[in-house]
Amino acid sequence: MASTSELGSKIDRSYSVTPPPPPTVIECFQKKLPKLKCGNKNNYRGVGASSTTTNNANPPNVLICESCQAYKELADHALESRRICRDSSGNLRVATNRHMASEFKSLDLLSEEDVVSAFNLYMLAPMMEILKVLYPEAMWRVSSECTDARLKKGDSAKGKDNDKNKATAKEDLTGNLRYDMIFHQPAVNGEQGATIAIIEFKKPDQIRYGDFQEALMSAEETKTSGGKMKKKKLKFEDNALHGNADSYTKQVCKYASSRKCRHAALFNWDHLLIYDFFELGNFRPIGTAGEEAKLVWVHEGAEIGQHAQIGLIRKAMLGWLLNAFKDHFGW
Repeated sequence: MASTSELGSKIDRSYSVTPPPPPTVIECFQKKLPKLKCGNKNNYRGVGASSTTTNNANPPNVLICESCQAYKELADHALESRRICRDSSGNLRVATNRHMASEFKSLDLLSEEDVVSAFNLYMLAPMMEILKVLYPEAMWRVSSECTDARLKKGDSAKGKDNDKNKATAKEDLTGNLRYDMIFHQPAVNGEQGATIAIIEFKKPDQIRYGDFQEALMSAEETKTSGGKMKKKKLKFEDNALHGNADSYTKQVCKYASSRKCRHAALFNWDHLLIYDFFELGNFRPIGTAGEEAKLVWVHEGAEIGQHAQIGLIRKAMLGWLLNAFKDHFGW
């Protein structure tokens, strides 16, 4: 076994400059996501629907694109509030003023699982610190890789989703849909708690603007005579969404209608797509969430299209969750 001195002598210290400290929980929402090791940027491949029931879903053919400004303002309002910064004694709140994890160059970003790991470290952790100050934790839960059956049974069923329930990508062998991550109220006496928000993760490079482009319209465009004609035409077409846009939107539409939750998002580190299925209602069959939905598309890279906004993904997602919690709890 090599000695400590021998190991130390083999470490390249030529670039051993002390890096600046990572941002605090509050500060991280003003920063871009860390640059992690990605795969081939030309690694796009078409992905079909993950199950028969998902494939049979009827996604909206019109996506009305909105600004992320409202989510930004919600996040800023929370982050600047005294309640988030300081505790009841007036001291700095330790949980929200602690430093985040540093940027790990050794973290890969090659698969959906990699995206989830990075999300939990750099996004979920700080967002939960903010949420738990504003909403008592007894009121809500975050569940990952969960089925309807587990959500109905609540805490007693945790860990009982076995390998056979992962035979198909997003639906287990009993017909239960499987969700990547949902925010929800806890189950009570075997009754599923209401869903607050749904997040579906995707592999990097698999969300492509061109696949969505034909279905995208601005809110202003829908008010013009030409826009009204376009919207009417799109509603009668079956192919406004192409490639992965079709299968991904079918997925989130199916999950939203199944959980009766209008707030759903797609995330693959490069892009955040926030869907608002505002036409969702109890009268609609499972797999149908309306003929149109609202969409906020946020990314941190170069310009890709007029309906995709350059902004801070972490702040946009925090604002979206705050909006979903407010919509659900009323405050």
